[in-house]
Amino acid sequence: MSKWNTLWGGVLAEMRRRGVFFDRINASLFSFGKMVSATLQRNRMDRITFFGVRSVNTLIQTILGNRIVLLFMRWAVAGVFVYAGVQKIIAPLNFADSVASFLILPDSMINFVALSLPPFEILLALAVVFGVQRRPALLGLVVLTVIFMVALGSAIVRGIAVDCGCFGSGEPSVAAAWWALLRDIPILAAAVWLYGKEQGIMEMYGE
Repeated sequence: MSKWNTLWGGVLAEMRRRGVFFDRINASLFSFGKMVSATLQRNRMDRITFFGVRSVNTLIQTILGNRIVLLFMRWAVAGVFVYAGVQKIIAPLNFADSVASFLILPDSMINFVALSLPPFEILLALAVVFGVQRRPALLGLVVLTVIFMVALGSAIVRGIAVDCGCFGSGEPSVAAAWWALLRDIPILAAAVWLYGKEQGIMEMYGE
């Protein structure tokens, strides 16, 4: 009996010893886990921190709210329309052919649109650059871009090979219409964003 008690006592002592050992392992693993978690969190914050900005969304808002970016966007959008207008004025017959290729306007309207649209584009673009009725001018550019995109989409749906004629004449094709439509998307987005910014500026100053 005493032999059994001695054996059982030894087992209990060994279990207690091993229990302390495992408790120490668990405590060590817990501390290590906390350290790893803190390190990952710190690294995550370092990755999304850029010039003191703590989130990607805030970073984008900071960039888009910058006055230099705003000025650049105005000049970029206006430059696109000035260039497009000048190209149309240089070759009015080619642009008239491009307008006719969409098969939307009656023949009596084609020359009028081909001659009046380019100066109108340039006028709106210059108004954006120089701040003369900038908000209505931006709205005009948005409307023009939407009209261009609707016309291109109509030609694509009908399977008509067209030449956009936006930046000079080219070979009419459905692929060219697709390319012109995709190209208009960032132009429209930029014009809409500028219009929204102008609205916010006017509200800020109570105009």
